[in-house]
Amino acid sequence: LRAMSSARCAAQVPCSGARPGSSQRDPATAERARDSASAAYPDETKHLHVEMVRDFVQSILQQRPPLVSVSECRRSMEIITGIYKSAMTGARVEFPITPDDPFYSKIPPDGFGLTPVARSTEAK
Repeated sequence: LRAMSSARCAAQVPCSGARPGSSQRDPATAERARDSASAAYPDETKHLHVEMVRDFVQSILQQRPPLVSVSECRRSMEIITGIYKSAMTGARVEFPITPDDPFYSKIPPDGFGLTPVARSTEAK
């Protein structure tokens, strides 16, 4: 599997023009991408995992395996992590992503200049 930075260009997210394979970090591009994603997918998307969590809780109560296994979740998270890594570095991503990789436990890793999105607590 390869996650490539061209995917973010196809998704109409501003691209920094970094050549594939380069490790150029452009905080302004990262901020624009975050803002674009926040505008395209507002807060309502935070509830998309409700059914998966509900099934997980029910599987514990009913002493059965959940519909989605831990190994499936790990594979999905690795692919998503690879997509973020590729988009932020402009480089191809090799799988598996190992524990010593800066993206393994934190997105964005320290030094990538992307600040967390501050969400309003006011009622809409």
